[in-house]
Amino acid sequence: MIDNDLTMKMKAWLDNDSHTDRDDIMEGAQMLLKLNRNQALFNTISRRPERYVSKIVYELGKFLPMRLNQMTLADVKHLDADLTPEIESAVTEEPEDNNEKGPESMDLPAHGGKRSDHDSLPENIKSIWVENADRWKRIKQIFNNLKTLSQPCDRYELLMQLKEAWYKYKAEFERYDSFELSADNVGGETSPVDFAKQISNARSYISKNVDKLLQLKEKALSDNPSDKDIERYKSLCNNLNERLALLLDNSQVVGEDVLAKLADGGVEINNSGNGEENESKSDTEAPGD
Repeated sequence: MIDNDLTMKMKAWLDNDSHTDRDDIMEGAQMLLKLNRNQALFNTISRRPERYVSKIVYELGKFLPMRLNQMTLADVKHLDADLTPEIESAVTEEPEDNNEKGPESMDLPAHGGKRSDHDSLPENIKSIWVENADRWKRIKQIFNNLKTLSQPCDRYELLMQLKEAWYKYKAEFERYDSFELSADNVGGETSPVDFAKQISNARSYISKNVDKLLQLKEKALSDNPSDKDIERYKSLCNNLNERLALLLDNSQVVGEDVLAKLADGGVEINNSGNGEENESKSDTEAPGD
């Protein structure tokens, strides 16, 4: 558990630009000892405190950001053990000649490849491929830089950057893979057969995932949710939002029990287009009645 009093004392001590008093310097050294348990370093500082002010500032400065983020050394180690093997596996999977290719033709790891209809996708979805190609290069750079560091407090900042880039990389590919072409987003007309298929697929997706959404939400809101659970919940919520919007925008009826579950799961509900059945109900059953 994080000692918030210690964290605030560290911050106040580091915010002070001048440390010339012996007692003040030793206060910083004692805080550092609580964090790194390095008795030998503390003993060295104790003999000539004024010579080690910059050392204390540097070491405390490495610990402060993760403590402000409510993370202990054990938390950082857990993140490291959970994240870096996944990245290492992706790096191993990458073809050797990938760096010689342009962004559009790169074989990006942890993904099945470009969609067969890639060229027909709207620009904001097509651009995900190029953006993730650049993001992948950054992920590899951070991962390689981490190899030069061993201590959790030294690895913390790069691990947080790696986590952000990696989860964004995966979330964007999920958005790319799950995007469904329609008349509205390709600028053409959808045939009755294709439209019926889109509606059927949307209904099927919602039916299969609505209970899963509630389960993921419960995990995401638990006392100690994993980053994976939070990202999975957000991604599924967004995907269900898109499917529900397709149904309601096209005046398709959605069962009240399904709408209730989606609402409980965090999906935005707009009943204005939910078919004639729901429109007639709204005249007599206002929310909250």
